[in-house]
Amino acid sequence: MKFRAVYKILSAFIFYPEKLCVDSPNITIGPFVFISKKHNDKIELEEHGLVHVKQFYRTFGFVYILYLSKNSRFKLDIEAYKRQLEVKIPGNNNPSLKKYLAGRYGEVLANKYKIGLNKKTIRNILLGKFWVH
Repeated sequence: MKFRAVYKILSAFIFYPEKLCVDSPNITIGPFVFISKKHNDKIELEEHGLVHVKQFYRTFGFVYILYLSKNSRFKLDIEAYKRQLEVKIPGNNNPSLKKYLAGRYGEVLANKYKIGLNKKTIRNILLGKFWVH
């Protein structure tokens, strides 16, 4: 377990269990981030989880009410995946790899949410070419 600060004064608690109860390498519940032990070296997953912790604190814990709406949940995940992409490939380093990974994340989100956006559109959102409101 380790601690990370969010908003400089609030805590996030990161755990690395052997297995998770979901079919995902990580999950965030409130200020707790769980990353499967086999993925514990992937800082981008930690940063993805920290975005969800910030969302939890930013909404005073009411983020889960937003989860009732598929569109709101999608926007929250877009914010986290953007951070994951920034950490994985900082700045404009290797734009073709960044585009490829954004496409992979776009495919995951398109399949997960099925809100009428294809993976290419979601990829462009992740790359900052479109804005979600």
